[in-house]
Amino acid sequence: MKMRLLKWARHAVPLQILLVLLLLVFVSACGKKGPVRPLLKAEPAAPGRPEARQIGASILLYADLPERNLDGTPLTDLSELRIFRRETADGVCAECDEPTQLWRSIDPLTVPRDGQRLIIRDDDVRPGYGYRYRLVPVTSRGQTGAGASLARQMHPFPPAVQDLTATGFDRLVRLQWTPGPELAPGWTFLGCQVYRSSGEASFGLIPLTPRPVAGGRYDDLGPVNGTLYRYQLRCLAEQNGVIVDSPPSAVVTATPQAE
Repeated sequence: MKMRLLKWARHAVPLQILLVLLLLVFVSACGKKGPVRPLLKAEPAAPGRPEARQIGASILLYADLPERNLDGTPLTDLSELRIFRRETADGVCAECDEPTQLWRSIDPLTVPRDGQRLIIRDDDVRPGYGYRYRLVPVTSRGQTGAGASLARQMHPFPPAVQDLTATGFDRLVRLQWTPGPELAPGWTFLGCQVYRSSGEASFGLIPLTPRPVAGGRYDDLGPVNGTLYRYQLRCLAEQNGVIVDSPPSAVVTATPQAE
């Protein structure tokens, strides 16, 4: 009897150890299971914050240039931005394929900017037509990156303000114009937005006024005496949630002075 127990003990201990080892391998293998993630590539990420706006008879495209690749590494050799464009006669086609016809290829360093945002102007547009765009960054090695898509339909737009004047006072500039332009049927006038710059700086994308001015007068209370300021107006009209800008007014200038 003792001999049989000794033989069992010699064989049972290794078997228990083997079972423990197999259990550890199984548990560790289970912890590593999961969906296989695709490897990201060193290709440019898509342009950021793409936006298409109708300003008068033009469509303006805005976007931030990518600063990194899809794999998170810095993008250091961006050399080109390819813009693909599609025109449709019945407005913006939501079910249409992405545009494949190259419209423009531009050097990002030569494009006008508002801060970090590129400004790309399309004047070859027609009322009632829809336009889809795709912005694709390209490196100096010819490597294309992810694209950013945007679209806009052309609508009737309010006329530009023609009689804008600016008068400087002590730490104040007063703007005056004739309110309430004539609009196409079905459109509602929202007011005018004021844009300001100092010296020869360009007008930015963000208006000076937090909301459109419905009347024909605006007092700018922020200027510094002795500084030349430039002003411009764009009026807004709305129909069924669609807002369009008028063409910009002529630029007027004023320099506030102490009385």
